[in-house]
Amino acid sequence: MSVVELTINSDNTYSDAVYVSKDFVFSLISTSFSGIVTVQRSFESTLVIWRDVKSFDSTSIEENGVQPGGAWYRFGTKTGEYTSGSIVGRLSAVAL
Repeated sequence: MSVVELTINSDNTYSDAVYVSKDFVFSLISTSFSGIVTVQRSFESTLVIWRDVKSFDSTSIEENGVQPGGAWYRFGTKTGEYTSGSIVGRLSAVAL
């Protein structure tokens, strides 16, 4: 299993990328923050082009997903989408 965790305290901050080839889980485990966290996906190995998958503004979520064929995933805050508090996130990918 590949796991990346990150505490975000500013704009334009992203986790390391995790390669997902099967199931994955994204969790926000913060107790309090104000802002928007976006999960993004990239299909190319240079990790230059990222596409938004889903955005969250809730302080506690657990989101399951499936990525057949494989892709890179990360999460973070875009410029202007962080307001306050500490955003604690975790992205876990099941290895084949």
